[in-house]
Amino acid sequence: MLNELAAVRKLNIACNRSTVWKWEHGQVPDEPTQALIADLIGLLDHQWRYEEWPLWLPVWEVLGLRASWDTPGTVDALAHLNGSGLMDRRGFVTITGAALVALAASWADAPSAFASALDGDRVTDAMVTTIEQRVDTLRSLDDQMGGARLLEQARGDLSLITGLLQGGRYTEQVGGRLHAVAARVCYLTGWMAFDTGLHSAGQQYYVGALRASRTAGDGAFGAFILAEMGIHVAEAGHPATAST
Repeated sequence: MLNELAAVRKLNIACNRSTVWKWEHGQVPDEPTQALIADLIGLLDHQWRYEEWPLWLPVWEVLGLRASWDTPGTVDALAHLNGSGLMDRRGFVTITGAALVALAASWADAPSAFASALDGDRVTDAMVTTIEQRVDTLRSLDDQMGGARLLEQARGDLSLITGLLQGGRYTEQVGGRLHAVAARVCYLTGWMAFDTGLHSAGQQYYVGALRASRTAGDGAFGAFILAEMGIHVAEAGHPATAST
């Protein structure tokens, strides 16, 4: 679409996947290209000209598009989702951060153990098993009730998992399980957000799921998430993008 708009305006600008990759990894497009991008997404001059690239992009709140592709980058992206993952054109969610951690800890079989792990104690296999069972139940409830009623519950689960990744001590095996269950919770939360009509928020959670699955070494689930993202893009009226 950017190339088509450039052709209409007789500008010598060409954009492909390699170009976008460079933009995502630090290269700054020139001003005519930025003007085209702003026009394409419906921004007025004052909404972008006085802010540095890429901070004026509506999707730049998706930390997953710029965080490093390693374990710290994944944890940062998940933590970012806890604070702003449901930012959407339809409004904001006001329960974030520590409040969500407290909410999530309330359902645990042993809340004192989870609270201690959030403060730096060891995360055990049994604790991760409890979380995995919780996520299985959440997925089953989604099938029965739909995602709109369960969205905040899923966000609370993700907040707890992220808190354990940030503050707890764990073995490499337990860390892998935590990232794997984080990927599934991110995916469920994204699915529920789409079900609620919060499409941009849903994409953010899918990016988080993609990162967490990569860190967990689960390439099959990552491929599944990419396929889901392609379906949503096609349904939004961009079939060419979905096929790339």
